[in-house]
Amino acid sequence: MQQRPTANHAVQTAEAAGSTPERPLRFLSTRHIRAIEDALEAVGLYGEVRLIKHAGRLRFIQKVVSESFSNEDT
Repeated sequence: MQQRPTANHAVQTAEAAGSTPERPLRFLSTRHIRAIEDALEAVGLYGEVRLIKHAGRLRFIQKVVSESFSNEDT
């Protein structure tokens, strides 16, 4: 039986993704954290949230929304 993904399964570190941060983020503001949380809620179980940094700062948040069309998820 295949498990359905949960929010915890969606978390992936830079090392696990095969890349290492050149310059790590120094901090995230509460505004950034709220925006990341909102993005995670918006994408659902099968989506992705990508944090794009530049010069050690968070520059963009990308949301990739996916939907399952298998009969098991209806």
